[in-house]
Amino acid sequence: MADKNTHQTNPHFGLKLAVLSVAIALLTAIVISSFYTYRTKEITLQNTANTLAWQTRLLVPSFKNEFMMMQNDAYIFSHFPAIRDYASFEKFKEEYLNRRRTPDQLRLIIATYFKTMIEMRPHYTQVQFIGIKNNGHELIRVNKTENGSVLLEDHQLQDKSTEPYFKDSLSLKSGETYFSIVSLNREHGKIADKRVVTIRHTVPIFDREGELFGMVVINADYEQLLQASLNRIKNEGTIFIGNDAGDYTISKDNGRFRPIQFHEDKDYVATPLAKKIQSLGHHSEASFIETVNGVEQVAYFVKLPFDEFSANSGGRYIGITLLKPVSDFLEPQERAMQESIALAFLMICLSPFLAWPLAKGMHRHFEDLWTKLSLSKAAEKKALIELKAIIEYAEAGLMKIDKQGIIQRANPASEKIFGYPLNELIGQDVKKLMPQLCDIYHELHDSHMLGKVQEMEGRKKSGESFAIDISLSEVDTGESIFYSAIVRDISERKKAENLLRETNRALIKSNAELDDFAYIASHDLKEPLRAIYNHTRFMMEDHGDELPEGAKTRMNRLLDVSLRMDKLIDDLLNFSRLSRNDMSRESFDMNALIQDAIDNIQPFIEEKNGHIIVEPNLGSVVCDRVRIVSVIQNLIVNALKYNDNAEKMIKIGLKGMHMHNGLEQQNVFYVEDNGIGIDERYKDSAFRIFKRLHNPKVYGDGTGSGLTFAKKNIERHGGSIWFEPVPSGGTIFYFTLKEGKNV
Repeated sequence: MADKNTHQTNPHFGLKLAVLSVAIALLTAIVISSFYTYRTKEITLQNTANTLAWQTRLLVPSFKNEFMMMQNDAYIFSHFPAIRDYASFEKFKEEYLNRRRTPDQLRLIIATYFKTMIEMRPHYTQVQFIGIKNNGHELIRVNKTENGSVLLEDHQLQDKSTEPYFKDSLSLKSGETYFSIVSLNREHGKIADKRVVTIRHTVPIFDREGELFGMVVINADYEQLLQASLNRIKNEGTIFIGNDAGDYTISKDNGRFRPIQFHEDKDYVATPLAKKIQSLGHHSEASFIETVNGVEQVAYFVKLPFDEFSANSGGRYIGITLLKPVSDFLEPQERAMQESIALAFLMICLSPFLAWPLAKGMHRHFEDLWTKLSLSKAAEKKALIELKAIIEYAEAGLMKIDKQGIIQRANPASEKIFGYPLNELIGQDVKKLMPQLCDIYHELHDSHMLGKVQEMEGRKKSGESFAIDISLSEVDTGESIFYSAIVRDISERKKAENLLRETNRALIKSNAELDDFAYIASHDLKEPLRAIYNHTRFMMEDHGDELPEGAKTRMNRLLDVSLRMDKLIDDLLNFSRLSRNDMSRESFDMNALIQDAIDNIQPFIEEKNGHIIVEPNLGSVVCDRVRIVSVIQNLIVNALKYNDNAEKMIKIGLKGMHMHNGLEQQNVFYVEDNGIGIDERYKDSAFRIFKRLHNPKVYGDGTGSGLTFAKKNIERHGGSIWFEPVPSGGTIFYFTLKEGKNV
């Protein structure tokens, strides 16, 4: 009996074993479930952050394009010929007046261009052309109103020298532009009644000598600019747009756009999210979790710094943040976890009896987890498909280029731009598409080459060359470095510039037609004038004795006036011929030409008791002999005619260098006299045809066209003519012969 009792099994052993097995299974289930819950949440949030990162990066080009559009518009303004001519007018006044490009004409051209630009860009509120002189006074300004664009009158223009953006733009160099801080619009130094949150873009304007003349400023409604960027975006979730100053706005996934919160407004509230965005300014990208209105949100932040396309930015930026509720991503996982834990505990309780059913339940559980993971991957795949769609439907060509200049990827727009099918474009050396890019490709590591729009020549598969602009950015993935390129076909813009040049040529043609008209009109006037003269003379010869003295006097006056009119028409005909007739250019000795002129009018010189001194060795000139002899004759005749001295002195010579209107002129001929002189205020009108500055009864009859002919002949030779008074009395006429000059 003793041995039998020794080998008896503890009647509670099975129960204890069952309890211990259940306890171990329960503890294992708790540990595994807790760890699984933690890891599932962590992985889900990480996948969520990755998905949000892609989606947020897709938003950036839309905002960047709006700012780059302002930069491109400003860049076009800085190269607009009318603006450059306006800036250079004072230094080259005579040249521009000869070309009939007066400030008033240039203002109309510039204003028209400003109006066109404002009407093309709905968010532009003002375009200003500001000079740096006179307290930064506005020269031209176009405002957007409810009824369209309006050019401000002169008394409405303001001084802008105290504005921060004016001061910051004075240090800009050629090719640089500047984005200002976001502020309220100001008029006469004060905030305007109509509150508009404004961002300004400035480009410097230099004259032909490279001196800073002023700047063109584009004012944009900051809120409308952001709204324009958001309107092109289709995205679920909340988009928060903030900047370094704390200004922000929010767009919900239903498309509703909240008014911008400007940091200087009295009712401005700096939300925790706005403060968070400001604190992330030193990061290019960041992911974080933020509680907004009691809801926990997953957020991803991408910074768009103005340094990429603007000088003097001072670290300014806008931050684009995409937010989505954490619950949208974790709720399916949490629900699955709750169901799994309940099932696990049930199976643990039945584990001693239901081992096989438990195994089947665990199998079903893992199948559920696999389904959730598949859904997560599907969501990631959807995001990648959306990214691909945006790239494929972009109007600009997008390319990925490796460090050796080989194209790795391209979108369909690149195919359209260059004419290569995508399968041929991939693997193509970039120098075949953009030969000029190869010359600067080795410089791309230099940061100043990146992020800027460069204009160059592209080449299609057909061999056709066309104009493009390209913006390059360096991308460092940590494993490799490549370059992303944004390419645009700017052929149409170039056509517009060529059209402007054609318009200028048409204007030149129109001027030539006016000369032809003057010639024809003058020629046709000769016949009726000759008839008036002849009939009057015949009447005097046949019936002169029968006429009373008063009638005879009037008839003789009519004959004199007819002769003078005939002389005026002859001069007008000669003037029109100066432009119409071709010139024969040969090399002549200048001293010989001057002697020919003196010989032609020797009797007049002797009659006026004139004494002419000509410097020796004046060299040779390539010119039309008849025209230059005519110029010298006219200047000598004027010097003798308008001279009250008993001995009339004239000196003709050459100066190697002479200053005129602040510019250095080389090889300048001069004719100096001791006559009555010409007041300097007549420096322009003295050369006007038929303009007489003195009484013909005192200084003799004439039509007043001699100086006009001289000026026309000199200009046909590419030169210029002007005069200066002599302090001791008299006048010096200067002229240059630029074409074919060889002294």
